Amino acid sequence: MCKSDTFDNVKGKFPIGFFIWNLSIHEDIIQIKTSIYEADKNLKNPIKIGIKKFDTSKYKSIKNWRSSFYLFGKNPIGHMIIVGPSMQSNNNTFYTNHPTKSYIKKGMVANIEFGNIKEMSIYFAIRHSVKTTWFRVFLCIKRGF
Repeated sequence: MCKSDTFDNVKGKFPIGFFIWNLSIHEDIIQIKTSIYEADKNLKNPIKIGIKKFDTSKYKSIKNWRSSFYLFGKNPIGHMIIVGPSMQSNNNTFYTNHPTKSYIKKGMVANIEFGNIKEMSIYFAIRHSVKTTWFRVFLCIKRGF
């Protein structure tokens, strides 16, 4: 796995991985381990900086956890603009009193009501307290709160 900007004409900070699957083996994939590489300053030699583990379906994604406390009342006390589960989107998660029509049309608005204010606050705190790095892209909830 390496940074996306390692490649020409790619913008953003997200990981790119190249994986080969043997499709003749029929078994569930529980975990994927991959090496993390960064280029040296001269872009000549890759430097291994660690290993990243991806667990599959062991935990609920933050997106699934978040959707478990959506409310659809007629009198919200506020709104949260939300995007996908990618941690790169943390800066795009924010509160507003008046969501724009484009956010509403794209389904990026969650109501904040008295019945879910605690959970929405926890979600917001998680999105803004986990340090985003190019190889920490997705966040999963490991325990109930």
